[in-house]
Amino acid sequence: MALFEARFDPDHGTQEGEQQAVAQLEGLLDGVRTLDEDRVLRSLSEVVRATMRTSFFRADGAQKPLPRLTLKIEPRSLAFVPEPRPLVETFVYSPLVEGLHLRTARVARGGLRWSERPEDFRSEVLGPVKAQQVKNSVIVPAGAKGAFVLRVPLTGIDRDAAGPPGARGICGLHPRPARRDRQPGRRGRAPPLARALPRRP
Repeated sequence: MALFEARFDPDHGTQEGEQQAVAQLEGLLDGVRTLDEDRVLRSLSEVVRATMRTSFFRADGAQKPLPRLTLKIEPRSLAFVPEPRPLVETFVYSPLVEGLHLRTARVARGGLRWSERPEDFRSEVLGPVKAQQVKNSVIVPAGAKGAFVLRVPLTGIDRDAAGPPGARGICGLHPRPARRDRQPGRRGRAPPLARALPRRP
């Protein structure tokens, strides 16, 4: 958590603090006793370092924390992710909706589906993304796919009426006007989380 705060906290995060957090984390990881614990903890550390932007430190109009968390991750920086790796993975979590969006290029096209596989909806999306990258590279050189699952009972919900457009608004996958999302090394107003990259991979 210290590394995450050092990278993204708009008030207290600094590059020096990030370097100190990395050194401290590496020291703690060297003291892990079992191989499984080492693998899991190092993978979590990689995810934090591969995160390019987050909404964790954003607040609403009343200066209260947002009811959702968004992480924009660079999968190609993750050694444990098998090839082919998407260029960008945007993960969104809230008490109502959980979703993700995989993109294989800075400019890509693709759909967003309402998944009925709450335990492995990422796998449901990853399959078509890989097929698009490998099998259909001549036809569609750059693709994108997304999925979301509801974390609330479906009683009284019209699936057709509350399809992808409504879900995008709920979970934050839909591009919105500029807002203050935090990315490493930058302060102030940033481009929309769902559209802009802070650096080229």
